[in-house]
Amino acid sequence: MNDFVPTEELNRVHEILLDLFKKFKMVCEKYDLKYLANGGTLIGAARHHGFIPWDDDMDISMMYDDYVKLLEIPQSEFEFPYYLQSYKSDENAEISAARIRNSNTTGCTKWEFDNLKIASHNKGIFVDISPLFYVSDNEKIRNTQKHKLDELWSAIRGWNATTSIEHGNTTSYSKYIPDWLSASNNYTIGDLKQKYMDECNQSKGELIGMTSFRTHNNKLMWPKEWFDDVVEIPFEDTTILCPKMYDEILSRTYGDWRTPVYNSSIHEMYVLDVNTPYNKNNELNFNH
Repeated sequence: MNDFVPTEELNRVHEILLDLFKKFKMVCEKYDLKYLANGGTLIGAARHHGFIPWDDDMDISMMYDDYVKLLEIPQSEFEFPYYLQSYKSDENAEISAARIRNSNTTGCTKWEFDNLKIASHNKGIFVDISPLFYVSDNEKIRNTQKHKLDELWSAIRGWNATTSIEHGNTTSYSKYIPDWLSASNNYTIGDLKQKYMDECNQSKGELIGMTSFRTHNNKLMWPKEWFDDVVEIPFEDTTILCPKMYDEILSRTYGDWRTPVYNSSIHEMYVLDVNTPYNKNNELNFNH
């Protein structure tokens, strides 16, 4: 796809994402935290030594122990316009991943656009930082865990729907509140999200997986030895850490990852504005 010509806006998105990554990388080095390129970012590093030309996001992973340490780092390490958003810092944040965001921009997912009509929720352009967990190689155990995670995810959505008037279309989730939650007044949304993460971290199996994404897809589970060694690969004007066995990981996940396939859809940033801060963006239709 050498004939693809990115727009000026997409080039600017890449600049913003790269700056966010450099900030994240600097903090990881300061606190001795290990991260790894993941998903399309891993493909980009291995195939392009940078972004996939038409990609509009950036995906980073961390083993859960380091992920927990990241979320405990003082927010002062991410001075304005940077902001580390997680379920620890923002009760409305997605549970599946933390995000480092640029507060001087707008990069809003469809779920955020539909359900978080509040200016206090940071909706700047972001880099996803996803936790990786050890996963059982026993399918029955994995299915049991998946059922528990689905129930907890529905409880989190249901809590949002019934306790906050600031949300948009989440009322449809209220019917999914399980009996154990509706019968108790002792849980907070933070408790529920921590319970979700604790369940993700239950297994100590022979696989590594992205179970926080409410999926036990075999393509998102890999032998843990594939993550034992890392390599540093050029990425734009910096470098990025990648699993040494990235070929095996990408082949399991995507098949023929070496052949570029153009995807014109913007799959992360539903509302995108590189010049307008999210809290001044009229397109987000905030409730006041």
